[in-house]
Amino acid sequence: MLWVRLTATHLKWDVAAHSLKSVFAALAQLVHQHVPKLDAEVVFDRLTERERLGSTALNNGVALPHVQCPELTAPLLLVLRTEKALPIAGPEQKPVDIFFALFTPQGEGKELLDRLYACLHHQSWPNTLRQITVQEAVKLISVKLTPLEP
Repeated sequence: MLWVRLTATHLKWDVAAHSLKSVFAALAQLVHQHVPKLDAEVVFDRLTERERLGSTALNNGVALPHVQCPELTAPLLLVLRTEKALPIAGPEQKPVDIFFALFTPQGEGKELLDRLYACLHHQSWPNTLRQITVQEAVKLISVKLTPLEP
């Protein structure tokens, strides 16, 4: 099972975004900062193409954009919280202000995506993320994504 390494550099809070396109641009730049061999424009295109297949908005004002990147050898999770919630098509048509973006090696990451999906459907977790600092969020997310002992 793949797991992610998460630090404060993987989270960006209070991003001034006015559209999903600007969120994807911010995420693409953040990916490039963590993986310089991944061009930000390529990442932006992949995020946009994935969203065309169907909305990645969940419920509770959260979205989970996810793409596979053959250039990666390990998963990369980035979390972005916008200053204001953005209107994005989704199951509840609820504005989104928290974006969990998962980038995985080609053909990998389903278990991690499923775990994130399950966590993000609990009302309390996204609400807590709206009220805490980046450092507190790193701890919370790390605990939530730690694999359970068999």
